[in-house]
This record gives sequence, C-alpha cells and structure tokens, in this order.
Amino acid sequence: MTTEYDLQKVKVAIVDDSPFMIDLIRYMLEHLGCRHIRPANDTASLMHELDDCADQDPTNIPDIIISDWAMKPSTGLDLITWLRQHRQPALHYTPFIMLSAYSTRDHVIAARNAGANEFLTKPLSTQTLVQRLSRIIENPQPFVRAPAYFGPDRRRRAVPYDLARERRQPRSFPIRDMDEDLKSHP
Repeated sequence: MTTEYDLQKVKVAIVDDSPFMIDLIRYMLEHLGCRHIRPANDTASLMHELDDCADQDPTNIPDIIISDWAMKPSTGLDLITWLRQHRQPALHYTPFIMLSAYSTRDHVIAARNAGANEFLTKPLSTQTLVQRLSRIIENPQPFVRAPAYFGPDRRRRAVPYDLARERRQPRSFPIRDMDEDLKSHP
C-alpha cells in the first residue's frame, strides 16, 4: 500500500468452499491488521447472514467481501448479482473482490460486468491482496445505474478527450431562405 492504513475496524467477509483458502486469506488479513473477519463456506450462508444484518443491524454489514468464483450450488457471480440487487440499499455498495483460479479475460470481464470491484487470481499473495485493497481504499469507483447494470463504474483508464479523433461529426443542416421559397412558388 502506498499509505499505511489502520484496518483494525474494517469488517471483511470471506466466502470460499475451501477451508484452506479461508484460513490463508484470514491469515493475510490478520497480518495486515484486520480483526473483524467473517468466514463463510458457501454463498447461501453469507446471504443469510447479510439478510440478518440488513434487517437487524446494518452496522454489521461487511466493509469488503472477498468471494471465490467457483462454488456449488451457487457461485461468486450469483453472490455479487444478489448483493447488487438486494432490497437493502446499504448492501448494494459493498466493495467486492472476486477470487478465481481462472484468470482468462472472459472471467475478468464477467466478474466486472456482474459488479465486482476487483479481481484476484489464485494462487494469491499478500502483495496482490494489498494491491486490491489499496485500490478499493484509494480509488473507489463511483457506482453506475443503467438498465442492465448496477455496480462500480467499469471504466478504469482516464482517457483524454481528443476532439481531432472524434468519430461523430456534427450534423449540418442546410438553412433555406423561406422568403425565396415563397417567391418561387406563387
């Protein structure tokens, strides 16, 4: 991280069907100073816990969710979709890090299009986890609501506007002199 952060009060939920991965991520987070870590072995159990938090104590909603993609019966993509569409708006904006052994472009794009803030590839390291946490803390993406999408703005690069490369051309409409038209048509 470019800046030292006090992560003692940050609440992190970890969802993975592998007890080893949960322990590994928990160890990394504890090493970084996190003290409030909520493990879940499947998406259904975390969904149930989040429903309870939303209804009874919204202050217990996690600040960040780290979820594996490939779980059964429901996946990390199912979880992020459920989260972004939840009846409790406080859950909609929870930063979400998708974790996967598959790092293909299609997987990254699918996670982004589902509403994930970040993508982490297994095997992960403390360094890559710190990079994703830093990005969430230092550069939070604004959220976008569109007919088919709700989640963090998917654009990452700041692309300068170049008028010379503008593909759309301004439309020019011919201006006709109505007086001349009237004169020519008696």
